[in-house]
Amino acid sequence: MRLRLKLNLSFKEFDDAYQARFLGDFSTAFGLQSGDIRTPTFRPGCVIFEADFDTETAKKILAILSEAVKVHKAGDLKPEIQVFLDLVDQYSIEKSEKAVTRLTVSMPREARPTDRYILFVHGWNGAASSFGKLPKFLEEETNLKSAVYEFPTSALQHSPAVHFVSENLDNWIRNHFTLQNTKFAIIAHSMGGIVVRKFITSQMIKSKPIDSAIKQVTFVASPHTGTALATATKLIPGLSSEQLRELSPTSAELVQLNSSWDFWKSKNLGVEGHIRSIYGTADMVVPVSSATVDDPNAIPILGATHTDIVKPISRDSEIVITLKRLLSDAGLIAESRT
Repeated sequence: MRLRLKLNLSFKEFDDAYQARFLGDFSTAFGLQSGDIRTPTFRPGCVIFEADFDTETAKKILAILSEAVKVHKAGDLKPEIQVFLDLVDQYSIEKSEKAVTRLTVSMPREARPTDRYILFVHGWNGAASSFGKLPKFLEEETNLKSAVYEFPTSALQHSPAVHFVSENLDNWIRNHFTLQNTKFAIIAHSMGGIVVRKFITSQMIKSKPIDSAIKQVTFVASPHTGTALATATKLIPGLSSEQLRELSPTSAELVQLNSSWDFWKSKNLGVEGHIRSIYGTADMVVPVSSATVDDPNAIPILGATHTDIVKPISRDSEIVITLKRLLSDAGLIAESRT
């Protein structure tokens, strides 16, 4: 327990000898032994004295203080109280209830439990339903909370560019989560991986970056170097969109993003080992070369298509078990499921 006492004295005049004398008088006033006063400090503000005490000693001091407040009103002077009040006089502590009780206890605040979340980001033409029961299964298996970020995406309606979506993802996280003492894992499917990369790299120019809260990222079937299907669909009347244009292998935005991503990773080597890629061997949308460029140890899910890879049928599905292991490797699973 830490106690604080304010002395109405000049800090400039409160030299080492003065401090030593005060500590001796303080020990006498409260009947303390050598070593009972731990890590004493003196700082300006008149003179602010602080020190640590064990629980029993602190209780003893507080008991005398409590009695001193009562007798200060009633005039009843027990010997130990008189000694303390003499100390108050000697070191210019105001003779008032407020001043006498200025010696207060500062208990260490109990550390706030760390919140851990899995954030899901869907792909082009997707929604929260794109993940099926995956969020539920992972919550049950890991004791982590989950949330799905949704954004407008369709060939037939307004589909904002990746830059705008990534900025909105940043805003969504800041709006919905207390970032202090919070750790995130992100699972991004398909184009969601491009959005997440853009969001993370943009933290390099933010006045208050939040990428330090991201402890693990898994890209699932994400077209890091584009997909030819996006190029083909641009030729179909009515299917052209800004998002599809940016997913083309010839997209200048992708080239620039990959360069920024490599630079961000070089500055965040501690997280790099927890950036993983998963792909399906039956994926006819995103080629393996595009989905695995970011991870030399990318994980294949045999027979998985582009959409069913993130829609497990049970908690025993390979994608669930794999993601749980990656989250555990990143130190995000606080308690094992029983």
